[in-house]
Amino acid sequence: MKIGIIGVGRLGLCFALNLSNAGFSVVGHDIQQEYVDALSSKKFISTEPLVAEMLLTSSAQFTSDMDEVRRSDILFVFVNTPSNSDGSFSHNQVDSVLVGLRGYAGTITICSTVMPGYCDSLNDPRIVYSPQFIAQGSIIKDQLHPDLVLIGAEDFARAAEVESVYARVCKNYPAFKTMDRLSAEITKLALNCYITTKISFANNLGDICKTVGANCEAVLSAMSSDSRIGSKYFNYGYGYGGPCFPRDNKAFIHFARDYVRPHLSEATELVNEDHLLQQLKLIEKGILPSNVQIVGKSAIVTGVCFKLQSNILDESQQLRLAIALTKTHDVTIRDSETVIDAVQAKYLNLFSYEII
Repeated sequence: MKIGIIGVGRLGLCFALNLSNAGFSVVGHDIQQEYVDALSSKKFISTEPLVAEMLLTSSAQFTSDMDEVRRSDILFVFVNTPSNSDGSFSHNQVDSVLVGLRGYAGTITICSTVMPGYCDSLNDPRIVYSPQFIAQGSIIKDQLHPDLVLIGAEDFARAAEVESVYARVCKNYPAFKTMDRLSAEITKLALNCYITTKISFANNLGDICKTVGANCEAVLSAMSSDSRIGSKYFNYGYGYGGPCFPRDNKAFIHFARDYVRPHLSEATELVNEDHLLQQLKLIEKGILPSNVQIVGKSAIVTGVCFKLQSNILDESQQLRLAIALTKTHDVTIRDSETVIDAVQAKYLNLFSYEII
């Protein structure tokens, strides 16, 4: 089977490499010729773990020619769906891809996160919706060992085709959940919203404990021992950030408000915002996050990306804390050269910088 990947950015490239490693014939498409050339020559350098090593030995092909991709038996689409100002997603890039696939008879699997109702609005039985649940910094691993493979389809023969691809790639035995496309679109957003709610609850509870002098870690550890709660995403730390959680929460709120008031998701956002203010109040009392050092009017913040082992600054609460501290302190950011270059390009001399 020949598989085409349209959009070989961070997520699509990882999937292309995992497919190739599983023995599929793979062709990846991107509109940026310079990027395609770097992938084809195997000179592309990625900060995502395992990507550079796998690319060197991969048989996956890369092209900017859509006609070459159209010769694939099945397609997976990983183009961007950026957020609009109201929190909804823009489907312009997906729409553009589908225009280029008129007349294609195979299955088109949309892996980009979309608004609920989008796939059905296309009125196209070729469309299968199958978003992936991964974390930045462990994409290769997460694609190989998913807890859940979510598939939404009108034509369940096409759903079975998609499932057969994942079954061959996965190294574990995930739960395969096949349903209609609208239900799958809601599931994708709702799952991430539940995780953000869990994060916000843990941080809110932690703020309370630290403010009154209770042992935050002991409380959360005891609660997470209950199997109904569990320990994943149930620790005290920075608020949720990155390119997925905040925007999925906003998109779910935007979608749901037309039908039922999503009180819990709205509260999750408010708690996430308030948590930063509570952290600043705790800093005033000398209770510091683990990556912050303060001596007098000087502060050092080590690591400003939204999570450890990442170079992604999107919606980073760590960076927002550093910015807030500049109102009262001289702040030095300690991070990798790549991250510091990105911060300095946007914030110039707001900070001092130290490469680690």
